Amino acid sequence: MNWLTNFVRPKLRALVARKETPENLWLKCPKCEQMLFMRDWEANQEVCTHCGHHMRIRPLKRLPFLFDDGKYELQPLPRVPADPLKFRDTERYDARLKWLERRTALSSIQIALHEPTSVLDQPGPSPIAEAFAEAWRRAVGVVAWCIASLGVLVPLGLLIGGMVMVVRRLPRLRGAE
Repeated sequence: MNWLTNFVRPKLRALVARKETPENLWLKCPKCEQMLFMRDWEANQEVCTHCGHHMRIRPLKRLPFLFDDGKYELQPLPRVPADPLKFRDTERYDARLKWLERRTALSSIQIALHEPTSVLDQPGPSPIAEAFAEAWRRAVGVVAWCIASLGVLVPLGLLIGGMVMVVRRLPRLRGAE
């Protein structure tokens, strides 16, 4: 009997028992309320595959998408003084600060980054400076065209305006005869 209860029964229970699935395997989209498989959702950069709803991405997951090759380094933030004003309230200032630090962990406001190579420090002509120069050239070209066309447009406008005035007065002149 001991052999049956100690060896056979646990083996049978292990075969028959349900295996528990982890609770974080599926996710429900807040917009379309479809169930999403967690791995597919993460592979799709936390966007619903059914309706295209963009869910909130935590800052440390978002940073590799913002920088080239995902290279960045976090800079340490300056510490807030314990209680510079000696402020009295229902709760102590330092306790409130600690609670906020625990609650936010790494908020998007708090992240200070240093990109290894800046876009503006690249060797050769800067792409941003080139874009501004091209926009300036086009704006100057439009202004020059407007000034050049005034020599044609002003007499043409006077001619058309005079014709409109004559056409408006024709019914009055015919009525006076």
